[in-house]
Amino acid sequence: MTKGQAISKAVDDQIADDGRDPQPYEQLMGANLHYVRATMCVFLARVKARLAEGRPAYEFKFAPGFCTTALSYSVARLKGAVGDRTEP
Repeated sequence: MTKGQAISKAVDDQIADDGRDPQPYEQLMGANLHYVRATMCVFLARVKARLAEGRPAYEFKFAPGFCTTALSYSVARLKGAVGDRTEP
């Protein structure tokens, strides 16, 4: 699985596990999907774990401030931002 595919799957699966629908990808993480800073930090930690457990494994690194920034991102933009912070 490519890095982009792994990130897309990890984000979509975590949104679904949180009881939300990741589609359409233009939805905002905060305003539309109703994440708040605390739940976004948990969400990102779970995405990080999914990527680390995948085959191949990827390392997603983020600072605490990213939890707040990510709230204004669409699902699609979040995937790109996670990609920018992820290494093989």
